[in-house]
Amino acid sequence: QVNTEHWYTSGRAPDSGEDEPFVAWLTDVAADDTPPHLFSISYGDEEDGVTDDYALRCQTEFMKAGARGITLLAASGDGGVGCSSMGFVPTFPASCPYVTAVGATTGGTGGESPTGESVADLSGGGFSAIFTRPSYQDDAVSAYMASGAKLPSSRNYNSKGAGFPDIAAQGLRYDTCTDAFFYPISGTSAACPAATGIMSILAQARMDATGNSTGLGWLNPTLYSLGADDVASGDMAFNDVTDGTNTYCGADDGFPAAAGWDPVTGWGTLNFGKLKGLFQAL
Repeated sequence: QVNTEHWYTSGRAPDSGEDEPFVAWLTDVAADDTPPHLFSISYGDEEDGVTDDYALRCQTEFMKAGARGITLLAASGDGGVGCSSMGFVPTFPASCPYVTAVGATTGGTGGESPTGESVADLSGGGFSAIFTRPSYQDDAVSAYMASGAKLPSSRNYNSKGAGFPDIAAQGLRYDTCTDAFFYPISGTSAACPAATGIMSILAQARMDATGNSTGLGWLNPTLYSLGADDVASGDMAFNDVTDGTNTYCGADDGFPAAAGWDPVTGWGTLNFGKLKGLFQAL
């Protein structure tokens, strides 16, 4: 059992009347003596809707949270690669390397690995126009670019930017109760808390095994290390997704999935049975 609480911060970003007050929320987190070990963020903005200064200010706070042992996961967006005549539109804060971005999958067979899942074409993904690609992504991105996948035109994205998402989870048709009725809700805003729930159980398993009460913190370097081990040894810490493409302006002209990491489902969905032992050894 994992204790869950909901955090709500009113207001808007200082440079936009439409965007979320991430710095205000992160300041509240920093001031809390006993914050949660993990946060699931189902909000997101288009990168070009926030200023570079504000995005980098948020990144500083994301870094501080990770250093305290707090793990931040964010939905990668529901518009594929985005829609603009000027090119692809990345999602913030999912595009920031100091949060773990979660994309969306569909289908597959539970209990199998790989599960046979495919891309939910709404899954946000691509490369940041603000954040430079971190070194832990270099090998994964290089392998994707050389994979033979049919890539979209390079003029539509910043190939040197941070890639996202990092992982994925089921993203379609979650039974959601609203006003005493259940509705089938889809999106990475559903996939992200699902992945965070699995991560929270992994974090608890690590605490139980090691007696270490410190949270997992910034996850991405560990995830990419485990993903590279998957590619090398076939250990299957992640259920690789290799079928499907996300959308660009409603057409399936975004990034295609490929073996290993890709900018639409990341390393794939979490294989809890394999990851549990790996996390207990961290």
